[in-house]
Amino acid sequence: MIRKIKRMFSSSNSLDDSIVYRQNEKIIRMLHPNDLSCNSVEIEELKKSLIIDSGFYSFNGKPYDCTKPGIYRFAQPQKKNLQRVVFEKGNVFSNIKMLSLLSIRGNCDNRKSIAEKKRIVSQRYLRVTCTYNCLFVKNILSLHGDSTRLVQAHTLEPMNSYNNGHSLLEFFSDELGKFIVVDVDKKGYFTKEGKILDMFELSHSLHLKENFEFTSFTNLPMMDFRFEDINTSYDYSFIETLNYASDDGIQNTIKRTCQFPVFTENDKNYYCIWQKEQADRVSQIDSSWIHLSQEDFYQKFYKV
Repeated sequence: MIRKIKRMFSSSNSLDDSIVYRQNEKIIRMLHPNDLSCNSVEIEELKKSLIIDSGFYSFNGKPYDCTKPGIYRFAQPQKKNLQRVVFEKGNVFSNIKMLSLLSIRGNCDNRKSIAEKKRIVSQRYLRVTCTYNCLFVKNILSLHGDSTRLVQAHTLEPMNSYNNGHSLLEFFSDELGKFIVVDVDKKGYFTKEGKILDMFELSHSLHLKENFEFTSFTNLPMMDFRFEDINTSYDYSFIETLNYASDDGIQNTIKRTCQFPVFTENDKNYYCIWQKEQADRVSQIDSSWIHLSQEDFYQKFYKV
């Protein structure tokens, strides 16, 4: 009976059409082969590199319009998947968003090299946690002239085994004249009263218990439900669903993991806190971290 059902719904001998679509944040649009026989446009074979120039490309013998910025996914069922990105020139914010959507939260690709991650992500979603994701996105952006920096934060609460801190990316927005922090792990950014926040502002707002908003650029909880501890094989899927599958879960996770900023410069970790009595707690976490006053921390990392 089961074999009959399988034969009803699938076939290894079928001739599947290619499935091609473009994603731009929450918007996903199917692409159909263009009849370009009457147009004098150059059609290239789809390139092997992850980042491609705007243009017209051939996949499985058919041409597709890849002239707009976005993520392009090409599927030939049972044979191959390919993933490519067309950057929006001069728009670091847009490019960070696009690169963040190449991954889902998991850990099976964490320990792979940057080169291996690039090979993997050209064919499927990368499965990484926050720090590895930030380093990967930062590397690709730097190769294309976009400057970002890894920023981190930590909890002041009692430590647990899975979410004591968080890594994010910041870039300087010329348009706004300030740094903006982007959560490539959770696929969003943070605002307060309409103002986009940096890491310092986010942590300080959490200390003051001010309301903030998380603006996501995806419709889906981008998680690997096979997420398990590398050493103990503990399955984290229940906890990950709680923390990542809803706005409340994401906000509660940020409220725990981003209570004070910890930035690295020249292999030294610097932090600032919001009350003097918090210093003892931080020394228990890591006594090698260097304490700066709020003013000195801001001067060192945010003064332009």
